[in-house]
Amino acid sequence: MRIHIASKDEISTDHLRNILTANKFLPYAEYGISIDCLINYIVRNIQDSLEKGSFVLVAEEKNNILGLLVGGKSEWDSKHFGIEIAIIRYLFTSGDYYERRQCAKELLASLSAISKFKLVISRSHTEDIPLVHAIEDSSFQLMDTLVTYYFDFKNKISDFKESCKIEPLKDEMPELKRIAKTSFSEASVATDHFHADHRLNEAKSDSLYEQWVEETSKDKDNVVLVAKIDNRPVGFTTGKINNQLNNYSNKKIGSLILSAVSLEYRQAHVYTSMIQTGLRWFSDKVDIVDLGTQIGNYSVQIAWQKLGFRIVSSRYTWHKWVD
Repeated sequence: MRIHIASKDEISTDHLRNILTANKFLPYAEYGISIDCLINYIVRNIQDSLEKGSFVLVAEEKNNILGLLVGGKSEWDSKHFGIEIAIIRYLFTSGDYYERRQCAKELLASLSAISKFKLVISRSHTEDIPLVHAIEDSSFQLMDTLVTYYFDFKNKISDFKESCKIEPLKDEMPELKRIAKTSFSEASVATDHFHADHRLNEAKSDSLYEQWVEETSKDKDNVVLVAKIDNRPVGFTTGKINNQLNNYSNKKIGSLILSAVSLEYRQAHVYTSMIQTGLRWFSDKVDIVDLGTQIGNYSVQIAWQKLGFRIVSSRYTWHKWVD
């Protein structure tokens, strides 16, 4: 098996079709999007990543691609924490259990050999056992487990009377940053992968989400909805339409990404009101809306189910420190 860094010319639909077609865990496959659409989307996504400085490692034997690892610097995380952080965006392998496990291990070993990153972050589908075992073999540590739920607009949005006023972001960012920081540090309901990693600076993990919501608001493709009681911001939720995927699919996908509620209003149905309003915002724009959280965040999963969301997938988040 030969592992090398692929050139852009090697990253085409023709080159990657076989390995992608054989993979059971392509992103968004759970929504019934056709394999051809997903392959075209992934190839375009990889090509775009290369243009932004990512790299592709290819495991090859007799001109057959056996494995593919796409990784690169996570600019935002690296800047926030002040260290070089890489993220593995895709890791696909083919063959039986043993072949897939060995191929993934060799790709991960090659990544460590060629990169100068301090921390590498990866995710894997919880059912992708060969990849899970290869990641464990490669000295990654499990940091959290994410579950994803989705709402299909074939179904009716449930009747729910909002408990607060919800409107698009105006000039409330200072209050939203305060809500984000306290929600994910002082009284978090589940441990995210940054807080789970005690080698990361705790203060920077605490402040990450306040920076995140501010950066989100600068992207014109995002929406930030603000919940208010007595004209005071008490929560927010953010969403985005996946325009790149939607260019390749007959199903339009949107995501509710980050939500938070002031500590004193957590029992006032503010969160459910925000998600309900988010659904209405998406209702004439997409076919499916998804959202995710840590597996231990039970209260929001109960709220999602009451609103008609259904669980669709789960993934592990892994960290590896390169000393």
